[in-house]
Amino acid sequence: MIFGDAVTPDGLTISITRVMTLDEWAEALEVVTGLSSASPWWIGDMLSAADHQYGESYAQAIPEGLSSATIRAYQWVAERVPPANRHPGLSWSHHRAVSALPTAEQTSLLDQAEAEGWTVRELQARGQAPKRKTSVYHAESYTLDSVTDGMVWMSFAFHPEDADEIGTRLQAGKRVTIET
Repeated sequence: MIFGDAVTPDGLTISITRVMTLDEWAEALEVVTGLSSASPWWIGDMLSAADHQYGESYAQAIPEGLSSATIRAYQWVAERVPPANRHPGLSWSHHRAVSALPTAEQTSLLDQAEAEGWTVRELQARGQAPKRKTSVYHAESYTLDSVTDGMVWMSFAFHPEDADEIGTRLQAGKRVTIET
C-alpha cells in the first residue's frame, strides 16, 4: 500500500491508523493531493489502454458515476497529450486546451504557460487553432441503416478532411451539425 500501515483509504474516507511523525504525515498528504491532479490522466490512460485491448466491450466495465462526457474527455486528452508533454505544474484543463494541437505546438504552449503562469483561458486564447468558418458539415451521401427502439441509425459519407475533423470533434465531446 502506498501509505504503509499508517493510513487506510476507504471510499470517501481516509483514516489515520497509527500515530505518524510529521514527515510521514507530510509525505502522505503529498500523495493524496497529487492524486487529485493525476486522476484524470490515470483514468484517461486506463480507458485508452482498455479501448486498445478490449475494443468497445471495455465500456461495460466502467463504474457508474462517471459521466460519458467526462470519460470521453479524459481518454481524448490522455491519447493526444503524450506523457512527455504533461506538466505537473499545470492543471488537466490546461492540457485539454491544447489537446487538439500538434505535439510540437503543445510542447511550446505548455512550456510558456507554465513559465509565465497563464490561466487556462489565456492558454486557450494563445493556442486556438483557426476557427472553421461554418460549424455545419455537408454529407456527400447517407443511408438509413436501421430503426431500433425508436433510434434511427444512419451512415454518412464525408469528404476525408471533414471526416477527420468530425471524428476529432466527436471524440472531444463537441457538437457536430450535419446537413444533407
